[in-house]
Amino acid sequence: GINAEYGGIGEIYMSPGMDRNIGQMMLERALDIRIHHLGEEHILVARCLLDLSIIFDDRGQSDRALELCRKALKIRERNLGPDHPHVATSLETLGSILLSRGELQEAESVMRRSLMIYRKIHGDRHTQVCSCLEWLVLIAKKKTDDGQHPQLQQWEEEAKNIRQYLISVGADVTERVVDD
Repeated sequence: GINAEYGGIGEIYMSPGMDRNIGQMMLERALDIRIHHLGEEHILVARCLLDLSIIFDDRGQSDRALELCRKALKIRERNLGPDHPHVATSLETLGSILLSRGELQEAESVMRRSLMIYRKIHGDRHTQVCSCLEWLVLIAKKKTDDGQHPQLQQWEEEAKNIRQYLISVGADVTERVVDD
């Protein structure tokens, strides 16, 4: 119904080049509807919260982004369990927000947890595993000026190998965390 339409339209406006103001407005409307009809703890509420956290982080409003992302993560963990792919997605988003805030220790910790869940679900050669590894590379580079993070080279090599594999099997690998 109308709830899905607002959420779907809001998610479309999350795409690159789209007007994030409209996306935010639609997602906030969907959030209000979902909370009213489904309750604050519903997983569709978590989806809106997570998408809104991305918009706020992009705008430099990291306090609000962090608050919304943590709330989405808690809802997903309670409803889906600690090892669900949607929990991993929330953790990856949380890690990226923490990275943008310079909270590198926690960013690495939650990104490692996301990576662990993705590996458990998808195996070692999946786009989401590659994405987490690329985030970890970014975090490791920011943590050390000399590039001597103990796992930096391992993560870089593994991400590169996964990306090459994904390209060889025709997977869509256009979105990148780390540019060459």
